[in-house]
Amino acid sequence: CLEFDGSNEFMDLGDVGDLDGLTEITFGSWINPDKLEDDSTFIAKSNGNSDYAIWMRIYNNELSCGVSLDTSQESTVSLTDPESYLEIGQWNNITCSWASGEGIQIYHQGRLLDTGNVATGSIRNSSAPLKIGSSNWANETDFDGLLDNFSIWDFKLTEEEIANEVVASMGDTL
Repeated sequence: CLEFDGSNEFMDLGDVGDLDGLTEITFGSWINPDKLEDDSTFIAKSNGNSDYAIWMRIYNNELSCGVSLDTSQESTVSLTDPESYLEIGQWNNITCSWASGEGIQIYHQGRLLDTGNVATGSIRNSSAPLKIGSSNWANETDFDGLLDNFSIWDFKLTEEEIANEVVASMGDTL
């Protein structure tokens, strides 16, 4: 379990080149926020400019996840009222899953909530670092709370597989 105090604490995994060029991806984490602030990032591979690949964050007061593709397209999904999905002081599992030619999907506690716009291509090659608890976006607020069981798969998990992963990891997190 990683604890972040919202003040310049994050984990920098460097340039994870294995994400470049993927045509499918699933990423997620158990999130236990101390508070929810706009522009708070949980997971991002971004340098803050146009060099970004994947993200999961609160942006414009919406829980958002997305992928940026080599075709200059993005597949994004945003949920209004993030407090409905991220209870302060409680463990919440958020998972995002995408495959080329489909819309990115966002799951809460293993249950599909919404599907974003369809985009075709592969995840853009990005030299930006993969960060947990932060990103390099301007005006960004570092995450304040706990993150656990952060995972990335280089394929799209099905809804059943995501639900099974949530159940399997509950003993480690709760």
